[in-house]
Amino acid sequence: MNNSKNILYLTSLIILMLTGCEAETPIAPLPNNGEEPMEVHFHAVTVNADVTVSRANYEEKASLVTGDKIGIWNELYHHIELTYTATANPNLSTTHQEKIYYPYDTEKLPVYAYAPYNEFALDTQTNSVLVKSEWVEDTTYNDYITDPIWAADTISKGDTVNFKFTHQMARLKIEIKPEEEVIYSNYTLTFTFDRTQHGEMSLTNGIITPTEYSDCNYIERFKDPTGSSATGTNMPISYDHIILPGSKLKKIKVQFAERSGIITYEHTYTDEQPFQDFVAGKYIQMYIDFKKIKAVTIHPNHTN
Repeated sequence: MNNSKNILYLTSLIILMLTGCEAETPIAPLPNNGEEPMEVHFHAVTVNADVTVSRANYEEKASLVTGDKIGIWNELYHHIELTYTATANPNLSTTHQEKIYYPYDTEKLPVYAYAPYNEFALDTQTNSVLVKSEWVEDTTYNDYITDPIWAADTISKGDTVNFKFTHQMARLKIEIKPEEEVIYSNYTLTFTFDRTQHGEMSLTNGIITPTEYSDCNYIERFKDPTGSSATGTNMPISYDHIILPGSKLKKIKVQFAERSGIITYEHTYTDEQPFQDFVAGKYIQMYIDFKKIKAVTIHPNHTN
């Protein structure tokens, strides 16, 4: 595609976004060579992912929910929002029912999709989306996406674009086993990672790059809000945290208070004995036994 046509496409799209959209408004210019315009259709395929903000576990096959928003991007279709409708075929459409036409002078054109859609998270200069772990709670990160899913396909003339979504974040599942008859007033789990848990996801390949590589501590804390204590049978015992893939767990510290006093366990992972790798779309299961922890027993297990 030559530069003049690129400029024509982009100018048309910018004018469309600035002036608003009426129903049936085309996105991308119509052919001027007598060729019949052909609409592009988009379809979301549920492959171990969903587009709701609160995710199902990775090991479960999830479903799409009507009304969920998906963003699509490529060199022609910048910053377009699609809506999923379960009863439609194809099941993705633009918000105002605008038509998206095939680029008539291009044989094949890659197109990328991500969810949940957030117009403020998209950086059109770097073609990336801001993402974060749910551990990042600062208000300055409101424009970030938690637990993104990503897909890619190619626009071919006459075909429907099928997006097969996959999770791009990793996950750490924590199971705690307190002693049943022991009374606890609180406990704190502190995890030290080699990088902060926010970054950018490339729309062209789905790879997530952390914004900072500095060591950061993230804390899970239990304290009964009533000020009373809890026995091992009625306290929170499981957690499910989203982690940037490629992150390294450098240290874990467990501290809990019982009648006998405060018990602290701390372990630092080394290059010789590293923690397992966090991989996109997979999780690591960690078991912490408050009774056996005195004997230094934590068992991480990587699960597909």
